[in-house]
Amino acid sequence: MTRWRARPELLLGAGTLASRALGFVKAILLVAAIGGTSSTAGGQIFDVANTLPTALFALVAGGALSSILIPEIAGAIRRDHAGEVGESSVANDISGQEHIDQILSLTAFAAVILTAALLMFAPMLVNVYALAWPESWLRLGTLMALWCIPQVFFLIQFGTFSQVLLAHGRFAFVAWAPALSNAATIGSLLVFLAVVPSGLVDVEKWTPSMVALVCGGATLGAIAQFVLVGIPVLRLGHRPRFRIRPQRFARIGVNVLWGFLAVLCWQGSYVVISNVASAAGAHLTASGIDGASLNSLSNAYLLFLVPHGVIAVSLITASYTRMSHHLVAGEITPAWAEIRRTARLVAVVSALFTVIFVALGPHIGVAVWNAAPIGGVLAALGTGLGAFSLVLLVQRVSYALGDARSPFIVQLVIAVATVLGVLLVGLVAQPAHVVVLVALVISAATWMGLLVGIALLERRARLRDAMRSVRHSAMARSIRLAVVVLVATGCAWLAASVPVGDPGWSTQVTALVSAGIGGIVAVGVFIGLAHALGETAVADIARVLRRKG
Repeated sequence: MTRWRARPELLLGAGTLASRALGFVKAILLVAAIGGTSSTAGGQIFDVANTLPTALFALVAGGALSSILIPEIAGAIRRDHAGEVGESSVANDISGQEHIDQILSLTAFAAVILTAALLMFAPMLVNVYALAWPESWLRLGTLMALWCIPQVFFLIQFGTFSQVLLAHGRFAFVAWAPALSNAATIGSLLVFLAVVPSGLVDVEKWTPSMVALVCGGATLGAIAQFVLVGIPVLRLGHRPRFRIRPQRFARIGVNVLWGFLAVLCWQGSYVVISNVASAAGAHLTASGIDGASLNSLSNAYLLFLVPHGVIAVSLITASYTRMSHHLVAGEITPAWAEIRRTARLVAVVSALFTVIFVALGPHIGVAVWNAAPIGGVLAALGTGLGAFSLVLLVQRVSYALGDARSPFIVQLVIAVATVLGVLLVGLVAQPAHVVVLVALVISAATWMGLLVGIALLERRARLRDAMRSVRHSAMARSIRLAVVVLVATGCAWLAASVPVGDPGWSTQVTALVSAGIGGIVAVGVFIGLAHALGETAVADIARVLRRKG
């Protein structure tokens, strides 16, 4: 009997879907435990304390270090399979497996040094991210950061080990590790809700045990997902090799330098975002106003990242592995076909969820968190979803071509545009509107970065002719997709605005029904209009979801 195996996209998508579902449960419990808007201080402070490890996770898992290393790992595996040592950053006396082992050892050493440095400067880091906070908030933030920062080591290790598994074609552990992480954190939050009367209290009423349960649970999740990917890597025969020769990493070192500069851009822009948003949140808290704060932005991001993570990242991650192997072998035609196919699918998925988030954001915020401010932030973020996902694809293509400089330029453009826009918002906007406007600025900056990334990619000799040959058809497809998004958004908004239910229903139930009606209209209009305008990617997505390997 034939054994059926799921395609990598489906395996990654299923794991990510489980992770996002558990992530929603985690977010709901977190808001219930410590708050999700400016009405309470605990949630705002935890968000800043947990910022550094989660930001680095986004960069490690989907950007700088792992994306730079996977072409190197793919090349090492290919050389071992071919029984030869090719020209790369390794000397002629080293096998591909030994080279990978030394990469793992080098990243582990770097992770230890980075984590130790961050722990040492924890008070300073909290202050940097929230300059406008009162002293009592800063003290609690420092205590929380000391519990959260150890995540950095485990997240960096998880990101690197994941790339080894992906390069070997082992998708299952990578796909399901984040779900295990969320499950571990959910367990700690359930304990918190069971043993603590309430986390929705003033700063002075927070105890060390409360901090340990909330922040220690987040770190426990990072440990769990690292263990899940670490075991299969060891079973592949990889072991630490601490006799590291720096000359073997000369080319990687240049790429890592560009990646590090991209990290600085990201972190620099987020410092500005954090200060402007946290200052607005603290002002609203002091004024007794329940509005959008920095943790509202973080909670909105959780929902924003669902289509990005479940479908876009799954497609891009699986495509990136195949693309890297094609480019290592010099096979440009199949590599370009892989890039183009992935871009079309990602664009259509992002467009559909842009409609849902923009049209139904406030209803979703009330239905999920009973917090309309979070929904408003989600609608603003939704305008940049397509750019957010496609920027990841553009960066991965650059890394697969051995170019780490272009992703840095893209990140620099996004960072500069974000900083300038956020500072302007902080100067002129009322505190109640600051975070929503910050989300709009982030979206606009991401679109700018995408345009720059495409222009830089077109300058690469190996892709120039292929990209120019489809320029006009790509523009036409983009215009058709924009028309579909605008029409579907308007229809969904009108459908969700019709009064439903009876006066006895709670606001959450009413919002859920309105969001459901609007969602059905959004999907129906989007698919129908896209099909009428000749967009075939919708049918392609359906085939991908149905197909077995």
